[in-house]
Amino acid sequence: MLLLVLMLALGYAVYRWVPAAHEPVRHIDIRVPGTHVTPAEVRAAIGPLARAPFFAVDLHGIERRVRALPWVYRVSVRRLWPDTVRVEVTEQRAVAQWGEDALLNPHGELFRPPRKSFPAGLPRIDGSLARKQALIEAFLDMDRMVQAGSGGHHAARLVEDRRGAWRLWLDNGLEIALGRREQQRRLQRVMRVYRRILAGREAEVRHLDARYSNGLAIAWQGGGNNDAQGDR
Repeated sequence: MLLLVLMLALGYAVYRWVPAAHEPVRHIDIRVPGTHVTPAEVRAAIGPLARAPFFAVDLHGIERRVRALPWVYRVSVRRLWPDTVRVEVTEQRAVAQWGEDALLNPHGELFRPPRKSFPAGLPRIDGSLARKQALIEAFLDMDRMVQAGSGGHHAARLVEDRRGAWRLWLDNGLEIALGRREQQRRLQRVMRVYRRILAGREAEVRHLDARYSNGLAIAWQGGGNNDAQGDR
């Protein structure tokens, strides 16, 4: 008797399952927490791929199309019985701008969304792509130094020119020339002077030159200079 019941149950399951497995997907469940990727954009990228029968849906194809959207970082695509495909998107998070046309995520990876979608107020790094990782790490270290030494200001921009010389700007507009070597040690020296001399007087300073073995030069807005001579 028990065997008969099991066989009937199995037969019923097959009866219900086989037709359903060949039915087209009826629902696309799109989950997009974030601000730069919309469900409509994801749905348009998927196109006709999700209209196949349930077990014939090309999950990898959907993932590739959605991942190609400029603000998408990660995609998860799976079937939900009996007629749904769920697409979950993790959005890119920009922590800095790289040059004119790219952004950096927290993992040090570049991505290139439309320029008009760049978030306002991001710090910016300019330099050789081959030096990207070193510049990112240096920028983060320098930002911590600036916060500790200036009472809460941040590093806003780091530029490495073709000669390998660095210039750093703070979020209050202060420009600091750091030269081609020992840039972090030189910035530490700047921050010591900042606490003693510059705090509260940033608007009076045109720029700082820290490219000396010992000391630095302060160019004031009125045209005066406090120079510290040494080898650059």
